[in-house]
Amino acid sequence: MTFEFDIEKIVKHLERYKSHLSNFYKWNANIVRLIDLKILSGKQVEELNKLTPYQKEINLKQIIGQKLNETLKNNTSLFDELSLWIIKDWGGIKGAKDSVTIELVLC
Repeated sequence: MTFEFDIEKIVKHLERYKSHLSNFYKWNANIVRLIDLKILSGKQVEELNKLTPYQKEINLKQIIGQKLNETLKNNTSLFDELSLWIIKDWGGIKGAKDSVTIELVLC
């Protein structure tokens, strides 16, 4: 079974929501584990948790993206741990097997 999507139609439909994303966004990830991974300090977690869920996620994406780039070559074990946090804790995919997940991340 194959599907064809009219991207222009989808974009047009979603256009009306783009300026209101912060109102619709409700995901609120638990970021306390990032203290254990030494990605964030306790103070940073406190400050991020004061933000709206949308703004918190925007800030997290910047922080996490930078850390992933830093650790990819210099600290592979931290890169793996951070990747697992992104998938399991931030993404909510709890049933993923760690070894298989890491293998897929590195593909």
